[in-house]
Amino acid sequence: MFTTVPITIGACIVPLAGTVDSFMLVKLMKVYLPEQTALSNYGIYAGLVISLINVPTALAMAMSSNLVPSVSAKREARDWAGVKRDSAAGLRLAVVIGLPSSIGMSLLSEQILTLLFHSRYTAEQLRLGGQLLAISALTIVVFTLVQASSGILQGLYKQRIPMYTLALGVLVKIAINYTAVQQPDINIFGAPYASLTCYIISAGLNMYYVAKYARFKLDWQELLLRPGLATLIMGVLVFALSSLLGLRLYRSWLYMGAVILLAIAVYGIAAIKFGAIKRSDLPARFQKGQ
Repeated sequence: MFTTVPITIGACIVPLAGTVDSFMLVKLMKVYLPEQTALSNYGIYAGLVISLINVPTALAMAMSSNLVPSVSAKREARDWAGVKRDSAAGLRLAVVIGLPSSIGMSLLSEQILTLLFHSRYTAEQLRLGGQLLAISALTIVVFTLVQASSGILQGLYKQRIPMYTLALGVLVKIAINYTAVQQPDINIFGAPYASLTCYIISAGLNMYYVAKYARFKLDWQELLLRPGLATLIMGVLVFALSSLLGLRLYRSWLYMGAVILLAIAVYGIAAIKFGAIKRSDLPARFQKGQ
């Protein structure tokens, strides 16, 4: 029972912070904006942007739940080499999945929102949503690291650490919201930066403790450099195609689907080439010739 309490509390922290946001952000913006505009800005942020961010982050939560029993079993067996291997792989795969998701969604933010919501929102509202999503999308990779590192720490019976680091991050998020969103020249844009800071704090501290308690040193080349190079190639491609297709990308799911599929293919090839994705990460039928 006592081991599950910190996990349960930790799982409640982010939804609670979202509830605080719903009261805090509108109240701060109402100081310098008409109430209807403040409500509209918050609605775009919470209704459009956060709902899209939640799609890839759901995958991160599934990944973290798989890490818990794997790491826990190896710790019980005192297989510290296995703990190190699973922990390093979990963090690496979090970046391999999260980083291209962040950059891809950031680069295509306004186009995606326009395709999804053009009949319900004005061009100005969609432009605002696109700008907010371009920033908020960067939280995806950090959130995947938060979830992966939390799963590893839970497997190591250090359940309290993710709860404390996330609580600290949320406190900083609230402080940034309070100081930034009330500034008319920052406005609602303070909210995504506050969330990004929250998850950076939590992920950074979690990773420190993962390395400490899993008894290994973080390999930054494997963790960031290799996925980063593959993501850079994908990002250049997406930017070039976005510039080439122009308005057609705002109007056609066919073009958008083609760009996304091509980006995934190019990223996958580049990630394998640079060693960000290893043969052992692939399904068994693709591991032949290893």
